[in-house]
Amino acid sequence: MLSPLADVSATKHGFALVPHRAREVAVLMRPVEEKHAAVLAFLADGEWWSSSALALALGTSQRTVQRALDALAEAGKVQSLGHAR
Repeated sequence: MLSPLADVSATKHGFALVPHRAREVAVLMRPVEEKHAAVLAFLADGEWWSSSALALALGTSQRTVQRALDALAEAGKVQSLGHAR
């Protein structure tokens, strides 16, 4: 997913993101290391997403996204809005 844009290089202090064309990298949000981090990343801007759109964007099944959303809702991290069809 990242390889067309940048490389990740090991350093003595951790890892560095090395962009192919840009001179600098802007970090908009601290990386989240948890089971459903990719889903949370797409929802971070507050926009509404359907589970089918999330599945398409993440390259996974709609059912996998629905399970992730259920787990995140149980943890109080997301809230379901609207009605599924």
